[in-house]
Amino acid sequence: MAMKNDASIVNAAKLRRQSLSAALLSIIVLAMAGCAQPDHSPPGAAPKIESSTQPTPDAAAAIIKQDVKVTPLGFDPSRLTVARGTTVVWTSDINNACTIVSGVPQKPGAGPLEGVLSAQSATYSYKFDIPGEYPYFNEIQPGQAGTIVVSP
Repeated sequence: MAMKNDASIVNAAKLRRQSLSAALLSIIVLAMAGCAQPDHSPPGAAPKIESSTQPTPDAAAAIIKQDVKVTPLGFDPSRLTVARGTTVVWTSDINNACTIVSGVPQKPGAGPLEGVLSAQSATYSYKFDIPGEYPYFNEIQPGQAGTIVVSP
């Protein structure tokens, strides 16, 4: 008898999960349908262009990205100035592992950067939202260092 009760509990839990999944899917579909705007223009008509002083949501959501290459000689560029909100992407151009660690060799970990690039073409990225200077270095080869300067 206990076996039947356990099976009933498992079946009830599965049914509850399926119901929740279906409800969530319905909410997502309805929300997406509510975002669509019908096009009432005649076929072949030029699209209507509305002017606005506000940035479009797509422009506001645009990702600002800057690249830093990890080469056998170090980081390229070793000093990079970016605007607040920029995502910096480090890409390994070497076969050996390397790290991206905040601080300097004498004082590691003094910041938010903690990346490991384990192979060639591996990447690490970080979005800089707070203005300031962010020194970093490679723990495996401490002579390789760089700085990201985030402007306000």
